[in-house]
Amino acid sequence: MLARMGRPSERDGQARLARGRRTCLVCYAPFRVERGVQACPVCGWEQSKQQQDRYWSREPGLVRAEGWLRVGALFATLGLGVALGFVMDASSLVWGLGLVAGLGGLTWYTAGCLTRRESFMDLRFLWPPLLFCIAVGPMVISLLLSLVGGGAPTGNLWSSGLVWALPWLVLFGLSLWIPQSLGRLRQARVGQAPREG
Repeated sequence: MLARMGRPSERDGQARLARGRRTCLVCYAPFRVERGVQACPVCGWEQSKQQQDRYWSREPGLVRAEGWLRVGALFATLGLGVALGFVMDASSLVWGLGLVAGLGGLTWYTAGCLTRRESFMDLRFLWPPLLFCIAVGPMVISLLLSLVGGGAPTGNLWSSGLVWALPWLVLFGLSLWIPQSLGRLRQARVGQAPREG
């Protein structure tokens, strides 16, 4: 058991590998900045050690896409907050807005994973459980409340529950697919890097 505890996990090994190999943040040619700011010998783009430690890419197209994703997350959060203001009473609104703000913050942070090296939490363990609970949680709670109240679940419960759950289940499916796609994108970009010389 002690030997197993001392053995580095697969994730630790991947994190070390990600930190060990450095490439240019724009053309992905092998290039490591030891200190200060240096220009890539292949494309000439200047970058710092801190940038190489934090990001795997600063390619303008990916940075632009990340910006649009963050703007979309901001507008979606604001829109959802305004919508909640119309449908919730004042006592529930504080909790609703807090949850929306938390979800908005997570979405903002997740959009940054398009160019950032590491996330504070693996996206495969962050979004799928959260979206699944949002999708089926209200229906399960309503079902339990109707059973505890002595009534049988109505067809209206199932139909309204499905209407609520379907969009969230689509997002759940996307949350399973997107981290793998980001990994493939990163491998493809770094794999087609020009070589120095």
